[in-house]
Formats: sequence, structure tokens, C-alpha cells
Amino acid sequence: MLKSLSPVLHQPGPGSARPRRRLRAAAGGGPRPFIEALPALGLSGFSVTQPYKVEILPYLQEVEEPAALAGSVNTVVVHDGMLRGSTTDGTGVLVPLKKKVDVKGKNVVILGGGGAARAAALALMGKGAHVTLLARDVDKAGRGRDRHRLRIRRSA
Repeated sequence: MLKSLSPVLHQPGPGSARPRRRLRAAAGGGPRPFIEALPALGLSGFSVTQPYKVEILPYLQEVEEPAALAGSVNTVVVHDGMLRGSTTDGTGVLVPLKKKVDVKGKNVVILGGGGAARAAALALMGKGAHVTLLARDVDKAGRGRDRHRLRIRRSA
């Protein structure tokens, strides 16, 4: 996580009206040490990057439906000691695409089979796209595929 670009990417630009938030990269080692230290940190939430988007799930008391279906979380809100996970990965794909094209009925190929790819695929399918995931690890990519009609192909 120390290599994450998120702290830089999520800061408002010069002249932005958005409030400045403190976003810091944390050392790796898995989610457990971070979760154990969480009460002392007094955070209102945190972002989750790979490879922890799936590993964080058992530590959450609530997971929003899109994140649960994708099996991946990238945002956690802390409220009254409870951890609620969600994902913005699907929205992050849909918002720029809808400015250029209506995905309904379109064939879409996503290269990758991780949590972000699954979240993007489910969001696109929710808008009527026909999605195929190309992934090296078909089992990983296929989490939930029977429920969601994902087409999955092994990539080279």
C-alpha cells in the first residue's frame, strides 16, 4: 500500500472548492494489523487498494450490495465502531463511458478478473452491456458468475 498513488490522486487540485482530506498510504502486512489499530486512529473511513480489496471483507460488519456481488471493497466508512464497505469501481467505469456511449446492448471486454474488474463488469451488465472478462485466473474471475451471467475466457 505504500506504493499506492491514491493519496496523490484523491487530493483536490489548486483552486478546488472540495475540502482537503488527509489521505495517507499505510504500510502493508495485511488488513489485520490495520483493523486492530483502527480504534486508536480515530478515522472516519479509509480507502482499500489491491491486494486487500477482497481480504478486507471478513473484517466488515456491513457490505453494500454492489461490493458484495463483486466480492470486492475499495471504500470503508467507520461509524460508531462499525465498518461498512462499498465499491466505487463500477461507477468509476460507468461515469466516463456514459459521456461517450450508451453501453446497452454493446459487447464489452474487460482485461482482468480481480475485484475491480468484477465490479466494473457488474455495473456494465446492470446497464445492459454484454460483458466478457479475459483473465489469467478463471476461478478468481468467476466469483459469482453463475448469478450474473459473466462470460469468462482465459487470457494468455
